[in-house]
Amino acid sequence: MNDIDIKINEYKRLIEIEPNNAWHHFHMGEALEEKGELNEAIEEYSKAIELDPTFPDFHFKKAEALLKLSKFQEALQVYDNAIRKDPKNAHLYHYFKGEIFEKLGKYEDALKEYDSAIKRSPTNSWYRQAKIYLLERMNRLEDALKEAEVLVKMDPSAANQELKNEILAKLKNKNDMKV
Repeated sequence: MNDIDIKINEYKRLIEIEPNNAWHHFHMGEALEEKGELNEAIEEYSKAIELDPTFPDFHFKKAEALLKLSKFQEALQVYDNAIRKDPKNAHLYHYFKGEIFEKLGKYEDALKEYDSAIKRSPTNSWYRQAKIYLLERMNRLEDALKEAEVLVKMDPSAANQELKNEILAKLKNKNDMKV
């Protein structure tokens, strides 16, 4: 018996003792996922969410397992449900939805989700950086620069200033090519 099987057996025992403990189901899901049993892991994450829908990691791990199975629509649905069940953490779920849409090449949908995340958590530089990188990818450099200026005012770190300078350089190159 390997370490994973030992963990799984221990979580089974704990679940028998405390079947309504969301954490036991969550950890069982993690162990099953580690073993490669993704469908079973998703079931355990679902039980954890049912027992405690206000813990973001439960939703995140379920969605990530679904993504590993290329079940993008189901992963998006997990986050839609999370927004309804756990509105205080909606900013996180909008951000994660944005990441999924970006991976699918649905950039306008991704932007909407990043905007929703920013609206709910305006001082989170991580969300604004994701939006800036997406705007760059979409070649919307003027919009990216506006967002970068807001970001630098909010968080004048060297990394954010560097991001702004990179966008300025790309804009200069773009404008030089037009001449």
